[in-house]
Amino acid sequence: MSLGGDAPSFAPPPREVAPAAPPRRGRRLSPGFASSCSIIVGASPAGLLRLGAERGGDCASPSSRWRARQRLVHPETCFAPTTLCSKKMVHIRDLPSDILLDLLSRVPGRDLVRNCRLVCLQWRDLVDLATLWKRKCLQEGFDPETPDRSVPDWKVFYFLCFMKRNLIQNPCGEDGFNFWEIESHEGDKWRIEELPGARRRDFPHHPVPKYFVTSQGPCTKHQLISLKKEGYWDELMDETKPDIVVKDWFHCGCPCRYQLRVKLLSADFRVLQEFRPKDVIVEQCSDREWREVSYTFHSYPAGVRHVLFKHGGQGWYGMRITNSSVNVGPETGE
Repeated sequence: MSLGGDAPSFAPPPREVAPAAPPRRGRRLSPGFASSCSIIVGASPAGLLRLGAERGGDCASPSSRWRARQRLVHPETCFAPTTLCSKKMVHIRDLPSDILLDLLSRVPGRDLVRNCRLVCLQWRDLVDLATLWKRKCLQEGFDPETPDRSVPDWKVFYFLCFMKRNLIQNPCGEDGFNFWEIESHEGDKWRIEELPGARRRDFPHHPVPKYFVTSQGPCTKHQLISLKKEGYWDELMDETKPDIVVKDWFHCGCPCRYQLRVKLLSADFRVLQEFRPKDVIVEQCSDREWREVSYTFHSYPAGVRHVLFKHGGQGWYGMRITNSSVNVGPETGE
C-alpha cells in the first residue's frame, strides 16, 4: 500500500561529532600510531573491539573496552607510549676493581672495617688489600719517616697514624693541675706561670702558653694512662707492639735538679719496662734555653696496658717544666 505525500523518515538524526582537538604540544605521534588513531576515530565501537581483537584480544576485558571507548570519544589522548631507555643499568658491583678500589679509598677507615668489609666477599677482599690502605695513607699524609722504610702492615700503620695524639692531658698547665696527681709538694709548692716568664725564654717550637714551676723543695707529679681507654686494644699492643714515644721539656737558670720516670705497666700494674734516666743537675746559674728529653720504647714485652708518666724536680727559683707528651705509633715524615 502506498501513502500519499512524502513518507516520514525513520532514520536517526545525524550524530554531531565534535572536532578533534589538536595533539598536545611537545609530543609527536609516530606515523604508524597516527594511522591507527585515524582508524579508531572513524570506527564504531564494534569495529574498535574487532580492531583490538585482531591485535591480540586486549580489548576483550571490560577495562579494555572502557579504555577503547575513551580513545573513541577523546582521540586527543592517543599518544605514542613513552619508551624507556634500552641501555642496561650498571650496578656498583659491576664496576671494575680499580674504580671500586678508588671509591673505597675515599671512605673513612673505620667505616671500611665496620661496614664496607661486611657487604660481600668482593668488598671484603678489596678492603683487606694493602694497596687500599697504602693509598689512604698517602691521601691523608701518613708517610713513613723515610721513603724507603718498609711497612709490614699498611692497615695497622694507617690506624696508628690516625689515632696518634698526645695522651698526656693538660700538658702545659692551661687547666691548672687537673689530670695530674701531686706526689710531693714541698717548699713553696707547685705553681703555674705564663710564658715567656721572668727570664724571657720563649718556647722554641709551637707556642706554649704556660708551664709548671717547682719550688726549692722536692716537687713531683704523675699521670696514669690507660691504653685501652685511649683506643689501643690488647691484640694491637701484644702483637704489633707500636712504638711508645715519651717527651718532656724543662728549663732552669739557677742551681736545680730535674727528674723523669716513665713505666710501662701490665693490667695488674706490674712494671714491664721502665725509662729511668739520671737526674739532670745544674750546679751553677746559667741562661740555658729550653731542653728536651725524649725516649722511645721498642720491642717491649707483651701485656702492656698502662703508661705511668712522672716528672718533677727542685731549685732555688724552681724548675720549669712543660709540653709533656706520650704518643703511641710510628714516626712519620713531615
